[in-house]
Amino acid sequence: MKPLINLIFLKQWKAYIVLLTILISVICTTQVVQQAVNQVFSMPIAIQDMDETPESRKLIDKVKDAPFINTQLIEKDEAYIDDVIKRKEAIVAFTIPEGFSKRLSEHDMRDALPLFYRDDFAGSIAQEIVSKALYDVQIPYIVKKYVDKDHEVNRDNVVQTYKKETPKSKIKQFAVNRVESHSVSMNFIVSLLLLCASLQIVLHRNIAQHAALSRIFMFPHTRIQYHLLYVLIHTLLIMFCVRAASIILDAQMSLYFYIVVLFTVIIYEYVLSALLIYIKTISHKMFMTVTFSLTIITVLNLLLFG
Repeated sequence: MKPLINLIFLKQWKAYIVLLTILISVICTTQVVQQAVNQVFSMPIAIQDMDETPESRKLIDKVKDAPFINTQLIEKDEAYIDDVIKRKEAIVAFTIPEGFSKRLSEHDMRDALPLFYRDDFAGSIAQEIVSKALYDVQIPYIVKKYVDKDHEVNRDNVVQTYKKETPKSKIKQFAVNRVESHSVSMNFIVSLLLLCASLQIVLHRNIAQHAALSRIFMFPHTRIQYHLLYVLIHTLLIMFCVRAASIILDAQMSLYFYIVVLFTVIIYEYVLSALLIYIKTISHKMFMTVTFSLTIITVLNLLLFG
């Protein structure tokens, strides 16, 4: 076993460092690209708060919490807020007027928010997000209005009851569960990692010392030990990178995902360990490795998305 450890691990430490650096670079590059894409798909909304009350700040926070929304505050002395849309700095702009909190408590919200939006699909979505945020702010006041017909009740108690009794969104739960098992970004990264990991055929070319291997394989079970050791080291390396990618991208993946990836990587590394020592020509090794990598990536994605 010691000769195998020396051949596969100790003498190959530089190759492992290079391979790990390549895989980490792939993860970091993907992270940068994903952040750039998210910025492209973000919807800027400009808000002018003339009221500056807890209720107006609550409305602003509701808008901020919406996904893919990038909010920017307009100064109070800005006379024409629609200019930010003309300058393409925002797709929706609205003013929270003075007396907003009073109108909220009096249930007088008709034409309460002067709003301008870009007349396209993204503008319509952003307008709906603002409408929903305004509705969420009104709910406690609406509930209190009807409860007060029977007996006095504190608005804060209404808010607590509303939060407690509001059912969880089934659509949101379903989406979250699907993402945990079938993350497109994580599947893409794992596919890239496996494809880049095929470079180990070149990096570990010194392992294919046929004279040395012939002498080592003369001992019982050493051929099996070679495959086990090679698969173990590279599987740990790739799974470490997969876990690192999930942390960096903040992707909460399910146990099913990791089990499928683990068994796929084991099969992948076993085949590569065989190609490394049984195929002598480097060009043939690379062709067969790339072909097999693309095949195993296809199978992996079918398993995860199927």
